Amino acid sequence: HSSGAALAFTFQEGQFKEELEACLACLRKEPAERSDEELNYVRLSLGFVEFFRKVEDLMPQNVVEVLREAQMQDLSIMKHVFEQGDRADGMYIIVQGGVDVFVLNKQTNEAFKVCTLTAGESFGELGLVHVKPRSATVVTNQPTQLLFISREVYQKELHSVLEAEDALKRDMLSHRGVLRVLKDSPQVVRKFTRCSSIKKVRAGTVLVK
Repeated sequence: HSSGAALAFTFQEGQFKEELEACLACLRKEPAERSDEELNYVRLSLGFVEFFRKVEDLMPQNVVEVLREAQMQDLSIMKHVFEQGDRADGMYIIVQGGVDVFVLNKQTNEAFKVCTLTAGESFGELGLVHVKPRSATVVTNQPTQLLFISREVYQKELHSVLEAEDALKRDMLSHRGVLRVLKDSPQVVRKFTRCSSIKKVRAGTVLVK
C-alpha cells in the first residue's frame, strides 16, 4: 500500500510540474501572444494561489484578463524584489520558489526577518490601492518565478468587483455580534472583511468536523 501511495504521489507531483511549466511558458510570452485557451489553462492550474481562489468564483473572465496583462519575473537566489521605502506600484504572486521579508529598524539601522513566503502566497497587496512607500524589503531565498500585477491592471479588472464583495460582506456581518461591537471602528471592519471570503455551499454540506 505504501509503495502504491508513493507512486501515486510521484505521478501527481510530476503532473503538477508539467502543468506549472506550461503555465510559466505561457506567462513568459508577450501579453498579445497569450491566447484565451492558454490563459484559461493557467487560470485553472493556478488554483493553489490564494489570491486567484478568492476572485475565481466572482469573475473568472477578469482573472483571465489579469493574467493576460500580468508580468512574469524570473529571479535567481538573493535578488531584491523591492526595498523598504520604494514606491509601491502593484503586488506580486509567488508562482514557484520563495522569498524572505525583512523590516528595517530605523533606530538601530538593522534589518530583521519577519516571515518567509512560498509558492501560492502573495505580497505587496497594499501597493494595489495605496500610493505609499513599501513597508518592507523582499529578497528571494531560492530561484523564484513571480507574477507582478500592476495597480493599473488591478484597478481596471478587479477593483470594482472586489469592492462590491467587501460591501456585501460588511452588510452580512453587520448583523453579527462581532462587527456590531466594532461598528465605530470602520478601519478594523474593513480589514476584517478583506481577510474573509464568501463561500457558496450546498444544503447538507458539512462545514466543521
